[in-house]
Amino acid sequence: MAELVTMALSSRRLAQQNPHLYYLVFGLLTRGSYRPIQSPIPGTNARSETFQAAVTHVVQAWTRLMRSGRIRGDQDPEIVATQLWSCVHGFISLELSGLFTQFRNPVRRVLRPMATNVLIGLGDTVEVAYASHDSALEASSAVAD
Repeated sequence: MAELVTMALSSRRLAQQNPHLYYLVFGLLTRGSYRPIQSPIPGTNARSETFQAAVTHVVQAWTRLMRSGRIRGDQDPEIVATQLWSCVHGFISLELSGLFTQFRNPVRRVLRPMATNVLIGLGDTVEVAYASHDSALEASSAVAD
């Protein structure tokens, strides 16, 4: 779990340091006029090799977490990885847009509880989920209280 949190925090840090590139990568730079190539057939994969490599990294980390027995193993790792990616991407996009300025520490006030809620839904416990998140935060020195 700490590895997944570290990936999320690294993505956030990269986005904060290069918001123009983050917007460009996700087609947000020109207010919606650019859209990534979509596959015309539902269920087919139109991802670039680079994007697929990133998703694979998240899927592998999630698979290791499932195998540890910490969360339910009855989930498709790629679907769960996509759900986690969606949470992190949504958080980063909203934070870059300035929508969390009311929070002194949006990672602790928004991202941490949101990720914990997702993990609890997948069988984790509040205490263990928060402990993993806090451990990753301390290790990365990404966010100070």
